Amino acid sequence: MRCRSDCAEVAVFVKASREVKEGTRYQSGEQFVHAIVEAVPDAQPVSTGSYGAQVWSSATLALPLPEQVRAGDVFVAMAARFKGKLGSSTLVGANAPHVGIVSDFDVRKKKLRVFEVVDGRLEQGGHHLDALKAGTVSVFRVLDRPAGN
Repeated sequence: MRCRSDCAEVAVFVKASREVKEGTRYQSGEQFVHAIVEAVPDAQPVSTGSYGAQVWSSATLALPLPEQVRAGDVFVAMAARFKGKLGSSTLVGANAPHVGIVSDFDVRKKKLRVFEVVDGRLEQGGHHLDALKAGTVSVFRVLDRPAGN
């Protein structure tokens, strides 16, 4: 299986989706990610817990700068708690992953900008990887659909 080389195409669909569907409610981030990936030609469909090839994870012992993270990658956070200016904020419970699509990554600041569903609405949020205090964050790359499918 090959990773999609045109992840920017996914980001274009996300931006178009956000503009066209302003105010559209999603039940979850997974529903949003499924809808976006299905709209990308030749992208392998994603399923719960399987979003493609893992590009980066906070669970690894060595945390190199994830320079390979690109727009269109899938962001997944499990029980992640980020340090904020006003204290800590929790993204998800222990059992449900918080899923979104990366729209931008600032290597210098180690900050991910993510299209995500918050309270049923599509929003663009930012997450500093250095501010992760608990839980895991992973980034996946959507794969190409296998030939013949």
